[in-house]
Amino acid sequence: MRWNMAGVESGRPFQASVLRNFSTEILERAGVPSDEAAIVADSMIESNMRGLDTHGVTRLLPIYVARIQAGVMEPRARITIERDRPACILLDAHNSLGQVAARRAMELAIGRAQKMGTSLVGARNMNHYGASSCWTMMALAHDQIGFSTCNTPPFVPPTGGKKAIFGTNPFSFAIPGGDEGPIVVDMATTTVARGRIALYEKQGLPIPEGWGLDRDGIPTKSAEEAMKGFLQFMAGYKGYGISLVIDTLSGLLTGALFGMHVGGPIAEDLSRPSGFGAMFGAVSIDAFMDVSEFKTRMDTALREIRNSERAPGVKRIYVPGEQSAEKAVLRRKDGIPLPEAVITELVQLGDKLGVPFPSDPASAT
Repeated sequence: MRWNMAGVESGRPFQASVLRNFSTEILERAGVPSDEAAIVADSMIESNMRGLDTHGVTRLLPIYVARIQAGVMEPRARITIERDRPACILLDAHNSLGQVAARRAMELAIGRAQKMGTSLVGARNMNHYGASSCWTMMALAHDQIGFSTCNTPPFVPPTGGKKAIFGTNPFSFAIPGGDEGPIVVDMATTTVARGRIALYEKQGLPIPEGWGLDRDGIPTKSAEEAMKGFLQFMAGYKGYGISLVIDTLSGLLTGALFGMHVGGPIAEDLSRPSGFGAMFGAVSIDAFMDVSEFKTRMDTALREIRNSERAPGVKRIYVPGEQSAEKAVLRRKDGIPLPEAVITELVQLGDKLGVPFPSDPASAT
């Protein structure tokens, strides 16, 4: 049994390098410095490679350009340190591109954790920063556990309410392993991220039951109606509780916007900055035990999970992050699939900015 992942499974394939170069040049034409454009493009392509297409070029590139051109997102980063303690830092991203600020925050968290054992870096006045796991996975190469939370535009009412107050409020953990690989958790506190419903809408597909509500709060399988209505929390009131904690850490604690005050949908509301908040953390394994011992224990735990007795009809048990890693292997070989509607949108964006979109999908094979 495979989990229902947030990805595109069909379309014309394109090589990652081709899409990366196109995305970088598009962002540069929009006024983003080349080094910062590369950071944003890399995060989108990494998401596409791992099957997280809702956070890839598949959806985000036109949105980021539109926000820059509307003047609600700064193309050039300005990131300042507002508070600085040995193991805690507060950043102000000054409405910079979210990926640039997220990378800087995680670099600081990793550096401080190397000295202090653990660290937290908060950031306010953020923008959408792509997939959370792009930043938590940075800690793996340093034998650290990475952690991140972020608040987002309000799409979900609290349990018992009918006014959207909370966002999808995602969180991610990346935990290093040995021969069995790492654990990478990256999820929204809603059943799915809103971007996934947007991707279904773009492809003209119905959504599964339990993903969204229409404007009257009635469950719907229409992606279009769900985009006009609300999302649903995962695990009901438990998801609501987790979302509230994430909003507290990311928004309230950092001095960012929170709850219903966060800017509107990033694709539709081009009237004001998003004002997101985020929290990044790192924990050095050697602050608690020898790294080799930890990785041996991790390998034991993951083997026990994978080799445990399976339910009828299940051929394989996965651990979080494993399917994304396998997807990346396949897409390195086969290319990143783009639906025709996405290709059309990217062609139009390229025409507008004078950057030809690669027309030959055979270059991806």
